[in-house]
Amino acid sequence: MMQGLIAGARAFVEQVLVPDTTLLVGAYPEYAALGAGPGNYLAFGDYPQDEARTPVLFLPGGRLMNGNLEAAQPVTPDAVAESILHAWYAAGDGEDAGGLQPAAQGTTVPAFDAAIPLTQLNGDGRYTWTKAPRYEGLAMETGPLARVLVGAANGQNEIRLALANLFEQTGLSLDTMASVTGRMAARAVEAQVIVRQMDGWVWELRQNLATGDVALASVEFWDPVAWPDEAEGWSVGEGPRGAVGHWLRIKNALVDEYQIVDGSTWNASPRDKLGQRGPLETALERIPVADPAQPLEILRTVHSIAPCAACAAHVLGGGVAAQRLNIHAREATR
Repeated sequence: MMQGLIAGARAFVEQVLVPDTTLLVGAYPEYAALGAGPGNYLAFGDYPQDEARTPVLFLPGGRLMNGNLEAAQPVTPDAVAESILHAWYAAGDGEDAGGLQPAAQGTTVPAFDAAIPLTQLNGDGRYTWTKAPRYEGLAMETGPLARVLVGAANGQNEIRLALANLFEQTGLSLDTMASVTGRMAARAVEAQVIVRQMDGWVWELRQNLATGDVALASVEFWDPVAWPDEAEGWSVGEGPRGAVGHWLRIKNALVDEYQIVDGSTWNASPRDKLGQRGPLETALERIPVADPAQPLEILRTVHSIAPCAACAAHVLGGGVAAQRLNIHAREATR
């Protein structure tokens, strides 16, 4: 059954998604020059290829800075901080608009102060439920485009081959990938690269099952009894819309703080204390609109990033999420 599903997915990608993307790139060449983000790309990487503590990842992690798409730099979750200057959240103890590390310092306390009904938002004040995550103080774009560009810069052979084929078929180039068209093309490239690996991954799974290895995850520290009285940690990876990080702090053997920074949090982030716009806001700057009554150019730009407002918001982070985790922890220890 699983092989049948993979075969169906591969047929769709190879026979529909990639050809349709190639066709659309040729039909709308102007979008290869529109919708560029901040020029910084972040990917934590995913699909571990071994069981080492720091495994080799099929989709490499890394970051590309200041429009340099050929020199990937390492990435660490310790460099992530969030600003609440333009978001509807209250500052925590000692927090200012400069941004704080998610679990060690950050808080998530809703503080909605806009007038209802919302008729107009002032960009100088607070205008969103999305915080502004920054990497070493800089706005970063995440998602399929970031993963493909970071992978290519890291020498990921499958991605490089798929990109080269795309460039040959469409006339796109590495320089034009930072665009509305580039984001759509990157989705097709990533889907093609991944779906071609799936048969091999299923074969490896069968080999493990044949040896009696039926474990789906390490549960060494799953039981709250094994938790230390105090600890801090993080887990990072990738979701469909981009880099995802979970930050956790344990105090008195209970979850004291829990924060999530999702791909949409990065991409839909508002301005920060330096006035830097997030990727979506940056992409929408200077977008020409032929018909204000039907702003298709704006819609297509937003769709190329495809942010999820519910994922980006933090209203279930912090204390609320910590309380829920602790309820489950207490139930597990009874």
